[in-house]
Order: sequence, then structure tokens, then C-alpha cells
Amino acid sequence: MSPPQPPKPPPRPVRPGTAPGSKLPLPSAGKKPPARDPGPAAGPRVLVVDDDPEILTLLQRSLEQKYAVATARDGAMALQLAASEPYPELILLDVMMPGMDGFEVARKIRSTPNGKRIPIIFLTARDAPMDTIRGIQAGARSYLTKPFKLEDLMAKIRSILAR
Repeated sequence: MSPPQPPKPPPRPVRPGTAPGSKLPLPSAGKKPPARDPGPAAGPRVLVVDDDPEILTLLQRSLEQKYAVATARDGAMALQLAASEPYPELILLDVMMPGMDGFEVARKIRSTPNGKRIPIIFLTARDAPMDTIRGIQAGARSYLTKPFKLEDLMAKIRSILAR
């Protein structure tokens, strides 16, 4: 006969909507999270569009010190926020997203009267020369590949917004 086993500790409570041991929200099955619009804030308004929640959070936290940051996780939300007042003064846009890719989002933004003046920086894992050309043709001011150095991105943002 084996010795009695000590009782197992009760499971740690998990916040609804998060993965155990994580502070990041779980993706909702079939539900799209709402776009985040910061409302009025100091500094230029920057729209960050990426379907990766970790990159979205990193960019939001890095930018919100100096800028009013709005976020979107897909092209449809990006188009909605880009067309809403206060208009973004800069858009950071991922290329590979479900549904509408970043190239299409950029072309649609550029086709609006207000969208013609908004600088777009692509942040993407696609690093083929043809992708860079497509990005510039879609209206991007700059094309940075992932992984990127946050300091380089912040310098590029400051430079573009200073113009």
C-alpha cells in the first residue's frame, strides 16, 4: 500500500477571457474585439493596425506616452477609424491580416479625400523586394519589416510627424 498523497491545491482563479497564466485576452470565437479609440488626448493621433495582440499592445504602450493611440485588429476596423474624426495623423499598418490585407486597406484609405494626406508606415514580416514595391505603390511613406527595432520605428514616426 502506498502512502497517502497530499491534497492538491485548488486551481488558481483565471480571469474570464484570459488564458491561464497570461494577462493577454483569449481570442473570441467568431467575435471581433471592438476597435480602441482613445478619444481626445494630447499629441498627434496615431492609428495602429495589427492582428497580433502582442504587437498591438507593445506599440500602443510605446506610443501612448507622446501620442493619442487608436488601435484596430483588422482592415474593416482600420477603415472605420481612419474615416472618423479626429482623423489619424499617422497610420502604422500590418500587411498580413485576415480578410483585407494591409495593401488593400492602404489603397482604400488613399482613395478618400482625407486619406490622401495621412502618412502610412507598413510594419510587416513580408520582406521580399516586390512586397516593398507593392507597399509604396499602395501609398506607404515607409516600409519596415518585422522584427523591427522599436527605437528605429519611434525615430521614423517622429520624423514623419515633424514634417
